[in-house]
Amino acid sequence: MSQALSSEQVTQVVENTVYVLLGRPDLLVEWHSSLVDLLKQTQSMGMEDEELFLSAVLTLLHSPSDRLPTGTRYDRAWDAIMIGMQTGVVNQGNTEGITLDQLMHSVVEAVTAILTRAPDQRDDIEGELAEIQAAAVEAGMTELVSWLDDVRSLMGGVPIHELGQQHEGDYAAFWQQLVQSLENEH
Repeated sequence: MSQALSSEQVTQVVENTVYVLLGRPDLLVEWHSSLVDLLKQTQSMGMEDEELFLSAVLTLLHSPSDRLPTGTRYDRAWDAIMIGMQTGVVNQGNTEGITLDQLMHSVVEAVTAILTRAPDQRDDIEGELAEIQAAAVEAGMTELVSWLDDVRSLMGGVPIHELGQQHEGDYAAFWQQLVQSLENEH
């Protein structure tokens, strides 16, 4: 029996699922519909592993605490979703993960959403930021640690004009992007 899902489809399932669950809950209905369509395709082909994997992902969308592995050839992809939900970073082993710029852009988007339109995701994002910051401390990335300190302080209620003055280069640029994103949302 051949694999019904291409590697590109599996990557898209992993990345979009993490993206929707962590940063864009407003896209949940659309992503759910896309997954249902893909599930119907695999059902029509009689692909059991694919059906189990996609069914598990659909369940996860509505019950993020349901994290049991699927027991299929897609367990690596499932693990990538689980790791992505914990770290905010999607890495499937055969990719290099996201770049620092992508990470910082994702943080800007997530924090903007939390502070303007999705406050119900605050605890999850704060936990993710703490994990990212701990990894940055461990890796000796002092500029990222400082930037994340300011991001977390902002989320904690410190006025934005009291933060971000010491950042340089890319960190200053992403801080300014965060400031502008928040101004545009208000």
